[in-house]
Amino acid sequence: QTVGQVLTNNFDDVDVIDEPAGGLRASDVQGYDLVWFSNPGWPMDDERSFDVLQDFSQNGGGLILEGNDMGRNSQSLAGSRDLAYFHGLEYLNNGTSTCGDRTDNYSGNTYGVTFTQEPISTNDGLRGQSFQYDNDIDHVRRTISGERVLARATYSSGDCSYSGPAAVALNPIDFMAP
Repeated sequence: QTVGQVLTNNFDDVDVIDEPAGGLRASDVQGYDLVWFSNPGWPMDDERSFDVLQDFSQNGGGLILEGNDMGRNSQSLAGSRDLAYFHGLEYLNNGTSTCGDRTDNYSGNTYGVTFTQEPISTNDGLRGQSFQYDNDIDHVRRTISGERVLARATYSSGDCSYSGPAAVALNPIDFMAP
């Protein structure tokens, strides 16, 4: 299942759009209170999408950033565009190896991804649900700058374990709290 399918199955007022070639336009997010941006398999790479989402967030829109490669900047993003602006996380590595095991390209070693109990309405219907993910997930570290972890990726092997954010939201999303 894709994130879009999970969201449309659990919420009545969700619209799923594909990111247009060349990136999002302001009109793509106009009229929405929250944008959940998912780009599985790739870091955000459209400068226009970055700029539109930054403006949306600065003007009070809620933003959730999710994806297995969303912890690091794409080489396509120029200037001062840093994805940490959106998620407040420190990128550690690509997550292709975890606890000495290969966690990449469907090698048989899987991350468990679980939606947290974070008390915001975006998690309604998702809290506690989990799934297995058998490709790389960026290893990141929380910087304690206001990010709210909506999903967590975990991996264990022997005495070694990794647990890190897989989907995060930054304020202002408090208006969505139940």
